[in-house]
Amino acid sequence: EIRYPDKIIRDGAAMSVGFGGTASTDPSGSMGRKEVVYSLDVDQVDRLIATIFRATPFNPAFFSGKLTSEARRLLGEGNKWLK
Repeated sequence: EIRYPDKIIRDGAAMSVGFGGTASTDPSGSMGRKEVVYSLDVDQVDRLIATIFRATPFNPAFFSGKLTSEARRLLGEGNKWLK
């Protein structure tokens, strides 16, 4: 449903991105409508990517080598899974 958002365009959705469990799952402010709620926790995405790298022979440096120093800093900021 997220990939092909016809229903989202028609019916609306509440979406939230957060860090460490701060993504909201409460569609407050939706003016009484029953919208689908999508929450993305960046910490969980970091955990997934770290698990993939630990379970495969892929080299993280290959994928992060072309990042700017600012991008590397932001990737590591608060990322307990990056080691």
